[in-house]
Amino acid sequence: MSASYTVRVRYGDQELDVREFVLPRGYMVAQALESIQASPSANGLVWDCWDWVCRQVQYPPLPLATADYHREECFLRGRSAPGAGFMPIKRSTKWEFWQFPFETIDHGLGDCDDVSILTCSLLRNVLPADEVHVAVGKVDPYYYHAWVSVIEDGQRYILETTLDQAFPGEPCQVLEANPYQPLLYFNDEQAFEAYEGAFQELKQALPQEEIKLRLIREIYQVARLRRAKGD
Repeated sequence: MSASYTVRVRYGDQELDVREFVLPRGYMVAQALESIQASPSANGLVWDCWDWVCRQVQYPPLPLATADYHREECFLRGRSAPGAGFMPIKRSTKWEFWQFPFETIDHGLGDCDDVSILTCSLLRNVLPADEVHVAVGKVDPYYYHAWVSVIEDGQRYILETTLDQAFPGEPCQVLEANPYQPLLYFNDEQAFEAYEGAFQELKQALPQEEIKLRLIREIYQVARLRRAKGD
């Protein structure tokens, strides 16, 4: 049984095991998968799921420093002054927030954690738990990031879910290697560190979205050029 790794990335004092975010059997995930399967490509269902998320979910707009801002208000009570209306009893603000897959589908917006969790939820209907995970870690070597990690023929490959569309061709082309540095892997069944103490390192990763996204696009531009040359 996997160890428990908990995060506080929802409203208030909610503390959840990371495995609770990946929901392959959720209704809206099933509906999305049905839609994807209705228009198959020649690249296979893994690629189709990846490409669907890249195209359907936009990265939150600028300024990226506040891109993950979420606020919740609930339960109303009347104000003391007559005719002054109502005010929320509960109010919570988060600057680092993980959405559930159905929220990401509904909003059509999500950052790296959100799109990776959604993609993994879809792919868990296609691949066994040992072969697909959300990877949370760093990029070059300080910047916090999340991606999907898929195992094929004993090698881990990256499905970069912040791209505007999936990388052309077969899904497993970009090896999980420097500058990607995974610290924690998880899906709906499993959660484990890349090495002992790695989970604690996540606290030191910097949320520099502009730098990170520029770096990722440079990595994939190089990968496209290599593929065009047949390297």
